Amino acid sequence: MQENYWTIICLKLTDYQPYQSKVLPLAKDWLLQRFYHKKESLVTELLTVFNSDKEDFFDQAQAILCLRCYVSHYILEACKILKKRYPKISFRGLLSRVLDDDGQRLIIFNKNKKSLEIDQNGNFKDQLYLFFTIKVIQTYDFYKQDSLSLKNWTISMTKRSECVKYFLLEYGIEIRSDWGILNRASSSQISQLYLGAQKIMKAYQQVYLRDRRRNKQRNKLVEPSLKQLQEMIEILKKHELIIKQPEDLLNMLKEISQSLREINVVNSTVSLENLNNRFVDIPYKDLSLENLESISLMQTIREQSEIILSQKIEEVIKEKINKLKKKGKEKFFISGLFGYYQQSLSLIDISTMARISIHQARRLFQPAQLIIEVREKTFSSLYDFLIDLGKKQGSISNNTDNNSDLIQVVEEYLDQVVFNAAITEIRAGKNRNFDSLYARKLISYLLTLEERDENRTS
Repeated sequence: MQENYWTIICLKLTDYQPYQSKVLPLAKDWLLQRFYHKKESLVTELLTVFNSDKEDFFDQAQAILCLRCYVSHYILEACKILKKRYPKISFRGLLSRVLDDDGQRLIIFNKNKKSLEIDQNGNFKDQLYLFFTIKVIQTYDFYKQDSLSLKNWTISMTKRSECVKYFLLEYGIEIRSDWGILNRASSSQISQLYLGAQKIMKAYQQVYLRDRRRNKQRNKLVEPSLKQLQEMIEILKKHELIIKQPEDLLNMLKEISQSLREINVVNSTVSLENLNNRFVDIPYKDLSLENLESISLMQTIREQSEIILSQKIEEVIKEKINKLKKKGKEKFFISGLFGYYQQSLSLIDISTMARISIHQARRLFQPAQLIIEVREKTFSSLYDFLIDLGKKQGSISNNTDNNSDLIQVVEEYLDQVVFNAAITEIRAGKNRNFDSLYARKLISYLLTLEERDENRTS
């Protein structure tokens, strides 16, 4: 259908259907004028135009615009395939990761295939955000004889893109092969494996990744060859890990891959890799201390924790605002954060209102990171307050090594009463309800900021 070359599929957030097909008159007029005699597929012709040095840059940009439209239809098709395969995922959420192009900007590639935006005056400027449609076209090898069609390339690239993989991880779905998992394992992930598995991973990376780099392999990852497995076994012998048969090592690698899958899912569910394990789902314990009057201590902790929590929320938000002032984004940060907590708006809704990408919205807000920073500052201040108070009362010694019980009490109280609930809320999805102590304090401070702005303007 020729319409696919001048209609672009983009997000639609207001109605039940999460996407819409939008006609681009500029692309339609150019295409019908340039290829009025053609009724069959125009992909080859369009690719030829934009890859030719003899074409006018405006014609190249128009050809790319038509290809962006064409590609968007198969991005949608790939998302429908994934939704059918994994029914529990949010279709709207999936689309938001890859349907980020509205076709309103003309884009061209330079000789190095770097994308440049063309403004209304015909001037070139760097494209600050790379649309997914552009990534697909940019990586398509038009001249390779055995390459996939652009349609199949688009579907394949969409399904294996990093943004889609990370989205699926939020639902506990890890779609990479065993060898894909092992190939992309980070040092922080490997450090979470048992010692023998860490040794195996080092041998695997030394041999398997070396050979891929040496042979400049870019194709699909396959299981290690018999020769590679035997070389790994010899390396492991030097590290006092004896594995007799290559088949045994192959099975161990598959088991390690499964462990890494679980680590990936856990890290994604928590949202941030550096989130302290004590931060989530801490069992409630008896908070009494042998050397302190427990009732008096807990009363002090309860009273001071709320006061300090408010102070630290204000401190963290002010620090964030000061950083964003240089970019002129502080007001958007405040209104967006207020909408997220007070109106339960999703990051998709906020990014649409602000006309930025969902990825930019995530980088700007990072609600989990805010919680972590507030937690660290709250714990530090509350602990210091209790230490100073204890020293004045003579109930705490100057030897901080003896105060590990107090550290545990403060951390467990704050997590149990304040921060576990705060993390649970942001992980709850679209039906979340922000009613934790942290959320109430944050909303209260944001309202204060809003009132100050109104008073300044009145």
